[in-house]
Amino acid sequence: MDTGSQIQDEIGEEDGNSELENIGAVGGARPKRRTKRTEKGKSYIAYIRWTDCHSFQRKVTRQTDRIVSLMENAENVDIVEKDLTAFRVTSEELKKSVAALFNDLETDEELNVANDWYAEQLSRMSNFVETTEQWISSAKNKIEENLESRSIASKLTGSSRRSKASSSKFSIASSRAKEKAKAAEIRAKVALLERKQELEKRTERLHLEEELAVAEAREKAYAEIEAGSMGEKVSSHGSLNTVQPQVPQSQPYSRFNPFTPEFRVARDSDQNASSGFQEILNQQNKMTEMLVQQYQQGLLPSLRITKFTGDPLEYSTFIRSFESQIESKVKPSDVCLRYLEQYLEGEPRELIKGCLHLDGLNGYLEAKKLLSEKYGDPYKISNAYIRKINEWPCIRPGDDLALDRFSTFLVQCQSAMTSLPFLTTLSHPHNMQSMVKKLPFPLQDRWRREASRWRVSRQTIPAFAEFVAFVKSEAGIATDPVFSRDALSRVMEPARTYTDKHAHKSKVIDDRSRPRSYVSSHATAIAANDKNTQKANPVCQQCEKAHDLDNCQIYLKKSLQERKEFLKDKGLCFACYGTGHRSNGCAQRRKCKTCSRRHPTGLHDENFQPTQAAAKQQNSAKGPISDIQANEAICNVVATGTALTAVPVVPVKLKAAESEVVTYAMLDNCSSGTFIHEDVATTLGVEGADTKLMVKTVNGPVLLDTKVLSGLIVSDINGSNSIQLGKAYTKDDIAAVEEDVPVPELARRWTHLECIQAELPP
Repeated sequence: MDTGSQIQDEIGEEDGNSELENIGAVGGARPKRRTKRTEKGKSYIAYIRWTDCHSFQRKVTRQTDRIVSLMENAENVDIVEKDLTAFRVTSEELKKSVAALFNDLETDEELNVANDWYAEQLSRMSNFVETTEQWISSAKNKIEENLESRSIASKLTGSSRRSKASSSKFSIASSRAKEKAKAAEIRAKVALLERKQELEKRTERLHLEEELAVAEAREKAYAEIEAGSMGEKVSSHGSLNTVQPQVPQSQPYSRFNPFTPEFRVARDSDQNASSGFQEILNQQNKMTEMLVQQYQQGLLPSLRITKFTGDPLEYSTFIRSFESQIESKVKPSDVCLRYLEQYLEGEPRELIKGCLHLDGLNGYLEAKKLLSEKYGDPYKISNAYIRKINEWPCIRPGDDLALDRFSTFLVQCQSAMTSLPFLTTLSHPHNMQSMVKKLPFPLQDRWRREASRWRVSRQTIPAFAEFVAFVKSEAGIATDPVFSRDALSRVMEPARTYTDKHAHKSKVIDDRSRPRSYVSSHATAIAANDKNTQKANPVCQQCEKAHDLDNCQIYLKKSLQERKEFLKDKGLCFACYGTGHRSNGCAQRRKCKTCSRRHPTGLHDENFQPTQAAAKQQNSAKGPISDIQANEAICNVVATGTALTAVPVVPVKLKAAESEVVTYAMLDNCSSGTFIHEDVATTLGVEGADTKLMVKTVNGPVLLDTKVLSGLIVSDINGSNSIQLGKAYTKDDIAAVEEDVPVPELARRWTHLECIQAELPP
C-alpha cells in the first residue's frame, strides 16, 4: 500500500475535500495552490506546521509516559481509561496538524519526509493503544477477583463483629437487670420492715436507702450509655420497667422476685443496644479527633498574609492565602471587605474603594471580581512573566548566585506554564534568544553546542523545558557546596611566588590581597618606579651621598659627554635619572632649571640651538606653557616630597571566565586604553595574543610589545557594580606606589571630603 494514501486514510475526511486533495499530494499528484507564496513565506509556513506537529508529538509522548507509570498499579485502571481518552484526543489533533502540514508542502522530498515521520508516529500510537486496552481488560479482571475474595472475608469478619457486639450488648443489659432486681429486693425489704419495731425499722431503712441510692446511681450510668435512639426501644419492654417506689400495704411483696433465675434479655433488644452503643462510641471518637486537630492547629505558628501591591505574579498566592485565612473564618461579607482593603496597597486598594459604598455581600464579590479581572487574568500573568524575563539583568561570568536566582525563576515559569497556556510562547525562538542573552558568555557557548546536538539528533529545536533543565544543571554545578568556586576560594592555599622581571628577586603575592605597588589600571599609566619615587631621602648615583644627582658637584664638574657616558654605564634614563626604561617615552621627565625645557639640569647643553620653527612655536605658546607645566607638576608632586596628593586609585575585583583577583585600578579620564599588569594576567590564568601597540602621550608615540586580552569584567570590591571591559593590553610595569592610594587620613584633612572617608580603603 502506498504510504501517502495510508496516512490519508488515517487522517480521515474531517477537513473537507480540499484537505483530502492536498493530502493526496503525498501519493505523487501535486496539490493545486489557491495562493502563490514566496520562497521565504513557504519556508516560514512549513516551519510553523512542523513546530505544531512536534508540539503535539511531545504532548503524546508525555501522555504515554504518564499512562505507562500508572499501569504499574492495577488500581489506577479508571485513571488510565481517562488518560487514554485524552491520548486519543491528542492523537486526533496530531492528525489534523499533519494534514495541515501536508497541505503546505510542495516538493516530493518534503512530502516523503513528512510521510515517513508520521508513519512512525502512527505505528507507535496504534501499538500503544492496543497494549493499553489489553492492560485495562486484564486489570479489571484482577479487580473483580479481588472483590470476590474480599467479599467472602468481609462476611466472615462481619459475623465475628456481630457476635462480639451482641455479647457486649447482652452484658450491659444483664448488669442493668441485676441492678434493677437488687433495687426491687431492697424495696421489698423496706416494705416488710414496716411491721417491725419503729426504731429498728428506721435504722435499717436508712442503711438500705443508702444502698438504694448507690444502685440507682449505677443504673443511671448504664442508662446514659444507652441514651438516644435506644431509650424508647428499651422502655417498650415491660420486663425492664422501673418498679414504683410506693408499694401498697395490701401487696407487701413486689412483683419482682429476688429469688428468680437470672433475667435474659431478648436478642433483638441486645442488637439494638449494641448498635446504639457503637454509634455513640463513633461520635465520641470523631469529637476526640476534632479536638486533637484543633489542638495541633493551635500549636502551629500563625500564617502571615503579605500585602498585595499589584504584581500579577503574586495575585494567585495572595488571594488563596486571604480566602483560607480570613474568608473561611469570617461570615459577614462586609467584614471580609474591610480585611481585603487592609491587605491591599497602592493601585489595587484604589481599585476597590468604590466597592466600599455597596452592601456587604455585593461589595465583597464586586471587589474580588475587579481584582481578578485586572490581576488574575491568565494572559496578563503570562505577560508579566515574559516581561520579567526580558527585563532580567545579564549575568556576568562568575556570578554563581545570580545564575542560581535566574534558574529558580525559570523553574517557576515552567511550573506556571501548566496552568497558564499563554506561557507556551516562551518556547518561541525569539524569546529563547532573549533568555540565552542573559547567560554569561561561557554558558552561551555551551548552550549553542547543546542546541546544535539537539537539533541534529532530534530534528527539532530545543524547547523552553530543555533550556530550563540546562540552566538548572549549570546553576547546580556553579553552586556546588564542595567544589564551587566560592567553596574552593575559602580553602586556605599556599602562597605562590613569582620573580620580578626588573629587580630579579622573589616576591610573594596572594590572590585576595595583592601589594599596592602592583596596580591594574584602566588608562594610560604614568610611569614611576618604586625606587625612584621615594625622594624623601635621595641617594646620589655618583657619590652615594644624600643629595640629588643634579646637585652633585662631582657629577657637574664632568663634561656633558662624560655625564652621558656615566648615565649609560649606570643604565639611567636621560630624562629622569630613573632605571628600567629609556628616555624615549619617559613620563617623568625632569625640568631643566636653566632653560625650563624637559630634560635634567645636569644634561643642559649651552651650545644647543633650537630650530627656527621650534623657537617660534615656543614664543607663541608662552602663556599656555605655564598652565601645562602646572598640570604636569601634579604628576611630579610625589617626587618633591613636600605636598600631599592622591591619584584616582581604587580597589577593584577583576574577573575572567574561571578566576578572579582583588587588585587596584588607576583611573585616567583622558586615556582611551586599558592596561593590565602582566602579573595580574598571569594570576587570572588568561593568555592573550601577541601584538604591537602604539601609545601616544604628551612625550610622543611609543611602540610597545604587548598582549591583547578580552572577556574581562571589572567590578567594585563587593562585586555589585560590574563593567564588561573591551580590549585590555598587558604591560610589564605599571607605575603606581602605595602613596598614590587615597586613604581616610587624606579625606579627614579636607572638609568637603569628610563624607567619603568611610568609603576609602584603610
